[in-house]
Amino acid sequence: MLSVIECLQRIMIIGQKLALKMKRLRRSSGEGVHQPEYVNFMNENYPEGFKYSKFAPAFTAEFFDPDQWAEVIQKSGARSYQSLQRL
Repeated sequence: MLSVIECLQRIMIIGQKLALKMKRLRRSSGEGVHQPEYVNFMNENYPEGFKYSKFAPAFTAEFFDPDQWAEVIQKSGARSYQSLQRL
C-alpha cells in the first residue's frame, strides 16, 4: 500500500505530465482544448455559460486540515509549495 507521501509524489508527476500535454494541445490547436467528451459533459451537467468561478461558492473546505497538509508537504521532501487557485 502506498503512503500518503508516495501518493502525493505520484499525483505531482501526473499533474506535471498533464500540464505539459495540455500546453502542447493548446499550442497545436491555437485556441485551447475543446474535446467533445468534456464539452458534452459540461453541456449536460451545467447551465449554458457556466464559468469555473461559479464552483467557488460550493467550496466549503469542510475537510481541510492545514496542519495535516503542511505535515504531508514537509514529509514529501518538497523544497517549496504553492497553492494555485483561480476564482
